[in-house]
Amino acid sequence: RGWSTIFHANGPQRTAGVAILISDKLDFKLQTIVRDAEGYTIGDLNTPLSEIDRTPWQKLSKESKALNAILNELDLIDIYRTLHPRTKEYSFYSNAHGTFSRIDHVLGHK
Repeated sequence: RGWSTIFHANGPQRTAGVAILISDKLDFKLQTIVRDAEGYTIGDLNTPLSEIDRTPWQKLSKESKALNAILNELDLIDIYRTLHPRTKEYSFYSNAHGTFSRIDHVLGHK
C-alpha cells in the first residue's frame, strides 16, 4: 500500500538482500537496469533518513520512517551518519520550501 513499484534482490543467507520501494506519490520512470555480477546495489533514495538530515522545523515523513524500518530489517546503516552523528551537512536545497535536506546516502551493512 503506497509502494506499487518495488525492486528487490535476495541471496542465500538471511542477511543477503536488498529492497528498494518507490512511493506511489512519485512520478517514477525507470531509465536503466544495470546488473552487477557481485551483487552490489546502489540506489538514489532522495529522502532524509534522520531528523538531523533536515531543516530543524521539518519532521520525518512516514515514507522516511518506513524506509528506515526496512533498512533496519536488512541490517543496513547510513555510513556517513554513523561516522558523523551530529554533523549537519545538506546535499539538497528546496527553493520552493526554503528548506535543506541531506538526501544522498551511502549504505553499508552493520
